Amino acid sequence: LGKACALEKVSLLSGKKYIPQSVYDEVVLKGLERREPEAASVNTLIREKKFLVEKPKIKREQRALLSQADMDVIFLAKERNATAIIDEIYARDVAESAGVKRHGTLFIILLLLKEKKIIKREAKQYIDGMISFGFYLSIEMYRKTMKKIEEM
Repeated sequence: LGKACALEKVSLLSGKKYIPQSVYDEVVLKGLERREPEAASVNTLIREKKFLVEKPKIKREQRALLSQADMDVIFLAKERNATAIIDEIYARDVAESAGVKRHGTLFIILLLLKEKKIIKREAKQYIDGMISFGFYLSIEMYRKTMKKIEEM
């Protein structure tokens, strides 16, 4: 959502939004070094306290197929009784086995549309933008999602 420039809209949703320290380090600190445009916008949202950066207190062993960032998303969500936003299938399975409620990025876009924070055209543009930046979405899921957007 950061590369698609949708996080400002996400900040309009109710509830607190947490970013694990490891994700902040990768997306913002390293992103600023690489001069990635989304790094500055994410950093602004954090400075404005629209997103909160925290380090999970729970420390678990690293799983071979899961990044530290994904582990931190799962365990911070568990600590905060929050929903983890994870798209990677294995990470979603780990979250579920840890008893953590999880959704993916498409859910957030549909929620933004449902709550009238964005319009249909924007929802489609965010999805197409994410795909252009490397977000994987099967053709079938793309069609289903676009149909769902039209029906909303």
